[in-house]
Amino acid sequence: MASGGTLSGTVAYTYSGTDAVTGNTITNRATAPINAGSYTVTATLAGNAYYHDATASASFTINSKSITGFSVYDIANQTYTGTAVVPAVTIKDTAKNITLSAGADYTVSCPDVNVGAATAIITGKGNYTGTLTKFFTIVPKDITVSLTASPSETTKIGKNVLLSAAIIGAVDLPSGTITFKQGSTIIGSNVPITETGGVYTASVTWESIPYGTYNLTAVYNEADNDNYNAIAGGSITGYSVTKYVQNDFSIADGSSYDIADGTINKTYGDAPFSLEVSGRLSTGALIYTSSDTAVASVNPSGTVTLHKSGIVTLAAVSFADDVYNSATATVVLKVSKADQSSFP
Repeated sequence: MASGGTLSGTVAYTYSGTDAVTGNTITNRATAPINAGSYTVTATLAGNAYYHDATASASFTINSKSITGFSVYDIANQTYTGTAVVPAVTIKDTAKNITLSAGADYTVSCPDVNVGAATAIITGKGNYTGTLTKFFTIVPKDITVSLTASPSETTKIGKNVLLSAAIIGAVDLPSGTITFKQGSTIIGSNVPITETGGVYTASVTWESIPYGTYNLTAVYNEADNDNYNAIAGGSITGYSVTKYVQNDFSIADGSSYDIADGTINKTYGDAPFSLEVSGRLSTGALIYTSSDTAVASVNPSGTVTLHKSGIVTLAAVSFADDVYNSATATVVLKVSKADQSSFP
């Protein structure tokens, strides 16, 4: 039996195994692993003149730590997106004063889409295992309403106008409806919203509109548990519905006079004559005037009486009605002096 030799020195440790977090295999690494996984540690004591090298190995496992009991910070209200809402979540191992890293240490999922109570499901990953839940609230998404008209700014009396409300900010088809008004008068109530090519609109035809100037609005009516909150309605201020013009209204040639170059030629002593008009469309009153009644006067029915020689302007006024604007037509009357046929 050998005797008298001594053995001293430092034990060296190496590690091998599979890192369960990264999936990497380590071999004879000098630093101890910290991630969850299955490993083998080998201790080596170098020999000397008296003894051979000595080694010893042992297997061990680093288990993932359960997140049960970890602190989950409150989750702020989340806005409706049209898809499952996955909020940002902060988790802390309060015992170790360690804040976990999202994505590396845990994942978050949520099955909830619509407005109301929702649940975040937190699942440990890598060095952590287990499941936690945290409640939060999904709140409506803000939208606005834009109102347009066709024709856009004005139309003629009695015509129809197409009013269209576009929903701005929606990510899917809203469940609410649109009410269209002019002033306090409803044009269309609870008109459904439809989708075309990702654009959400509601339309109504404003029919047989009387003359006037109108202020138009489109308001979003929220449905029960609506995913949207309208923060502004649509409006058009001063939409004008105008009357037609009596473009062709004029004083025409009559049975007892002709108009040449805009002038009626008469001679003092000629018999009274009646003015005739054409192109009159309004059902309003029709009146006649003379610029100088000392030369020629005209009665309400348009009969002209000559009083002396001179030049006057005769006018016919067709007053407005519910459809047509007023119109004025004029003609010059030239009254020449008469011959003194009995002299001498």
